[in-house]
Amino acid sequence: MWFFSFEPFLLINNCLNNNYLIIKLASFQLLKIIPMMRAYNARPITVEQSPQLHSINQELAKRAGLDKAPQLYYLPIGTLNSFATGSPDNAVIGLSDGLLRTLELEELAGVLAHEISHIKHHDMRIMSLADTMGMLTRTLSLTGQVLLIILIPAQLMGIVSINFIAFAILILAPVASQGSDTISSFQKT
Repeated sequence: MWFFSFEPFLLINNCLNNNYLIIKLASFQLLKIIPMMRAYNARPITVEQSPQLHSINQELAKRAGLDKAPQLYYLPIGTLNSFATGSPDNAVIGLSDGLLRTLELEELAGVLAHEISHIKHHDMRIMSLADTMGMLTRTLSLTGQVLLIILIPAQLMGIVSINFIAFAILILAPVASQGSDTISSFQKT
């Protein structure tokens, strides 16, 4: 009997590993700064535009022991948000328009310190892994949902039996994954 042999499990394992590698490569592509900033329609904040913000950034980077201060980018969105991306050698901090308009300079210094701590402690790797796991969950759930739709006629003819608990998990897994993404986005600010 083929379903008790080891070969199908190897096939499934290889498919999952290949999908994982493709997803992982895509997430590392997202760590490249220029595509990330282009996705947000961001532009650099120059020293001339905000000398105080740049001096705070330089001082915080020096205190954190970074060789180079992260570049600051303006994000033209109204929400209060910030994020760090890149590596300690080539880092970027994105600051939203809503954040820059709402917070005082001292509060912005706190936001910059928070983002610089992410850079110093290489948190972008962990965030990338969490994002990859979320994408993998959504991909596998979508695959299961497509297979379920294909199997509905067989269920109606009585050829197969569909486990409705597994069906509920297929539906709820991306929702749970999206919920964890939302929670982590609140923790980024």
